[in-house]
Amino acid sequence: MSVLVLLDLSAAFDTVDRATLLRRLENWVGLTGSVLNWFKTYLENRKYFVSIGNFTSEPIEITCGVPQGSILGPLLFNIYMLPLAQDWMNYCITWSSHTGGADIWINGMLGEQRHLRSGYTIQPGGEFILGKDQDGVLGLSDADAFVGKMTDVNVWDYVLNMEEIRTQMSCGRNSSIVGNVFSWGSTKLSMYGGVQLDSQYRCT
Repeated sequence: MSVLVLLDLSAAFDTVDRATLLRRLENWVGLTGSVLNWFKTYLENRKYFVSIGNFTSEPIEITCGVPQGSILGPLLFNIYMLPLAQDWMNYCITWSSHTGGADIWINGMLGEQRHLRSGYTIQPGGEFILGKDQDGVLGLSDADAFVGKMTDVNVWDYVLNMEEIRTQMSCGRNSSIVGNVFSWGSTKLSMYGGVQLDSQYRCT
């Protein structure tokens, strides 16, 4: 088996709940009055439309997300994620060879859906690579190495359902739930580039 796990969370900007973000600005940052109202008007009353040739669709109001392509966009997203900064984030990627459907789940919530190649099978043997970004076809750069901590990485040979995804994300409380292809704590690991392994460390 040869697998490289890549995460593209650009769509996460589109899923920000604005009411929650405004509460973060008020309760976590301390904004009040006219300043808080300015951010409210900045986020609200935004619309989008599609234009192809001479055809232009009717405008539709955008009810969630933060403006992308602006300086404030990434800052507001970071503020929105503040309560999670002290906790573990759980990412689960599912892919069906039969349908080609791929889903990204973040903390037990469906984040993004894509359609990849259907009918494709992963050949046995090979390597499972963690903590590296891909540049081109199997081009791995040291500059794109993961910095941080990861734990409880597991791989199954079937697509987990929503209940199973939310059960396995409960971390140390369900440490017996492990993958049947790659099992964290059981499958032998090879470490490169200064990686440190703490066999006693688990998310809680």
